[in-house]
Amino acid sequence: NHRIAFGLRGQIDSLTRYEFKPNLVLIENNNIRRTFTDNSNNIDGLLSTSLNNGNTKGKEVQYNHNLTFFKNFKKKGRTLNVAHFINTNAYENDQVTEALNAFLKFGDTTYLDQLRSRTQDNLNVNANINFTEPISKQSSLRLGYTGTYLVNKDLIETFTKDGNGKYEVPDEDFTNNLKRKSWRNSLSLAYVWRYKQFWLTATGGGLFYDIYNDFLKTSNSISQHFKYFLPALNISWKGLNLNYSVNVAPPEITDIQPTPDNTNP
Repeated sequence: NHRIAFGLRGQIDSLTRYEFKPNLVLIENNNIRRTFTDNSNNIDGLLSTSLNNGNTKGKEVQYNHNLTFFKNFKKKGRTLNVAHFINTNAYENDQVTEALNAFLKFGDTTYLDQLRSRTQDNLNVNANINFTEPISKQSSLRLGYTGTYLVNKDLIETFTKDGNGKYEVPDEDFTNNLKRKSWRNSLSLAYVWRYKQFWLTATGGGLFYDIYNDFLKTSNSISQHFKYFLPALNISWKGLNLNYSVNVAPPEITDIQPTPDNTNP
């Protein structure tokens, strides 16, 4: 693995500063496995036996950065924070599997010889804005916005050998391309009150989720639209903290990938 990262900090004026932190990671892995498996019970004895040989080669490129802008004002307690985050990664994995499985009770034997190729591309772009306005010596209001744009692609291609011994014959039953785009927008308003070492923050927010799914094997896009109310409460006193919050997140793209993994039958 290789990693390149650095940080940059600067000050625009006496009330404004920024930070920039990029990060690049290069990953390459190779794995060879050989597995013997026997299944039995105390009534029928040996039920099945399996020999599974696997050879996996993968590589991944990751890039992310954080860009943060901090702004104070002449009025004490008034602040503006703007943050931008981006994360992208490209992942490729080729797995050759040779598996021999014998089911003794039924007298059945199966043989698997295939190449399973998986390509994943993910993009996450996030923007966060928080503005705080004091309304008294002990209390303030905080207005926040968070916007996230996500793009996920998960391509699985499975091949068996042709007459020349190359993995070039597509297996459509174990092939699919899934694409997802989503927008996540949230607005929140928080009331902050403090007295000496006691802090109370009560927050109410609205979350708007728009998700668009495309499957290779279906002609239509599946669109989903959701709206939620997200309350939160934080109480802090002399180092003791009590937190309550609600969050909503859809399943990962790999969780809705309909193509089964048959590499370990």
